[in-house]
Amino acid sequence: MLGTNGGQTIEGNSEDDKAYEEIIHMCQSQAKGSNIYLCTPPHVTTNPMFSNCGYLPLVVPARVFVRNIAKKFNVNLIELDKCDKFTDETENIMQANDGLHFVEIGYRTLAEVIYEHIKEAL
Repeated sequence: MLGTNGGQTIEGNSEDDKAYEEIIHMCQSQAKGSNIYLCTPPHVTTNPMFSNCGYLPLVVPARVFVRNIAKKFNVNLIELDKCDKFTDETENIMQANDGLHFVEIGYRTLAEVIYEHIKEAL
């Protein structure tokens, strides 16, 4: 789950976009035959009670960007933003600190979700 804190663009032409692509390219060239899995950024709060409310406009383009990169580089994609474990209803449990970053149970659940996707693919 590569960071998308720079706010990737749908067009894929920012410096952060290029750096993200370079990481994928390096992984493919340095670890030939490996299976690469990209993850879209997960749920982001829209609840103004959380300190990270307001980030959704940056995260939506990052999700599109990651989907486009997965297609471009022909790598696996785990769409965490579509995962029913991370929703408005669960953010008080999974992302209780700020509505964006996970707490312990959220990271554990995230690891389980990713593990299940990889296990199914194998």
